Amino acid sequence: MRRYSLGSFRLPNPYPTMSPKKVLIIGINYSPELTGIGKYTGEFGASLVGYGHPVDVVTTYPWYPQWKVGHGSERYRFRIEEVAGAKVIRCPIYVPSLPTPFRRILQDLSFLLTSFIAVTALLLRGRKYDIVYTAMPSLLSGFVACWYRFWHRKASLVMHIMDLQVDAAEALGMIRARWLLVLLKKSEAYLLGKADVVSTISKGMFHRLQSKPVSFRKLLILPNWVDMDCIHPRIPDRKILRDLGIPTDRKIVFYSGAIGEKQGVDALLEVSRQASSALPMLHFVVSGSGPYCEALMRQASSQGLDNLQFIPLQPVEAYNQMLNHAWLHLVIQRDTRSELFLPSKLANIWAAGGLALVTAEPGSHLFQLVQELRAGLLVPDCGAERLFDAITLLHREPEQGKSLQSNALAYVQQNLDRSKVISKYLLESGLFDADIQSVTVLSPAGMQQGRMRIRKLTGKRA
Repeated sequence: MRRYSLGSFRLPNPYPTMSPKKVLIIGINYSPELTGIGKYTGEFGASLVGYGHPVDVVTTYPWYPQWKVGHGSERYRFRIEEVAGAKVIRCPIYVPSLPTPFRRILQDLSFLLTSFIAVTALLLRGRKYDIVYTAMPSLLSGFVACWYRFWHRKASLVMHIMDLQVDAAEALGMIRARWLLVLLKKSEAYLLGKADVVSTISKGMFHRLQSKPVSFRKLLILPNWVDMDCIHPRIPDRKILRDLGIPTDRKIVFYSGAIGEKQGVDALLEVSRQASSALPMLHFVVSGSGPYCEALMRQASSQGLDNLQFIPLQPVEAYNQMLNHAWLHLVIQRDTRSELFLPSKLANIWAAGGLALVTAEPGSHLFQLVQELRAGLLVPDCGAERLFDAITLLHREPEQGKSLQSNALAYVQQNLDRSKVISKYLLESGLFDADIQSVTVLSPAGMQQGRMRIRKLTGKRA
């Protein structure tokens, strides 16, 4: 009987007739990155392994959101390692210390080159895959996937769009050369048309893709899920909070995630300045890293903002503690992109039963979702005055916040649980056996509970 991996121990596969699919994942981000595309692509790969599918990954060394690769000469070489049961090929790439549109293009080109070498090596070794899954961005990763499919026509091609890179660049004016935008749009249309399955993370992005001049073979939604074994309501451990330097006697306003141009976190400098006198019981905590974060830290220090604290991105256990301890969570971004970028952090906030203050453009998918669910307080943009007024309102009317929190938690439990979301997606794609939906995969946080259940059933130590 075939077996499948469940954390550090193994259990019989209850569906021995289910044929495993060999999967190749190509993407510029992967585990152990703690946020963004790398987090979700890594968890997706781990889930496939848990379902019994052999997985190989072509990716880079962890670099996001700090925008730098770890020290040592090894980062300039190709390296093979195992991550959560998947064979991971790490490719060297160029990572700009200060990202600009031009430097980000160079970064994508460097991954195009090195991932092309890695995939060509797999071809020369005779590696055959049933499915090639590409996480985009980077858009150029799609060409590497097509390169593999050119030689193995039977392989199914899946492209998962987590960021409409070309649309965002055009909306922000990051690329002003008209010819380059036209080239990128044609490249995007070509790649999407080649895929057997295209998926994206939100209804807003789904409708945007539908409006493109592409004949999709299959277009699906794979929302950013929540690992409910790791992120859930709980009583915070004050020792962990004290170790982070977080005050336990003040109301915490928390922001965690990427810190860059699109997030608008710089507005918190003015908000915290106003709150220092008007709302002295509040303490602002920003968890992130990277060049933009360092610049904000210098500005906060020069302005003497004692109620604004910066900490690095935290591992999942400490992150869950912060989610549960914080009084208010900020999900802020520039209003012109609130339909293109669905914040993945919002689902984690809801899963912990947190109260969210969300900036979203009226009429966007994000705005409509939060409004329909009554799962957070909405403001139309991330201007400092609007944010401060919204925070003041929630402070004065705590009962309003409690109802928003309960609505949000119920929605996540019903719709965004990791095992439910991924199994549904695999079934809808038509590329995996139907039996796969009945297999349960535990996260690292749930492994100990699994061992305890096994001991009760067998009377033995797992």
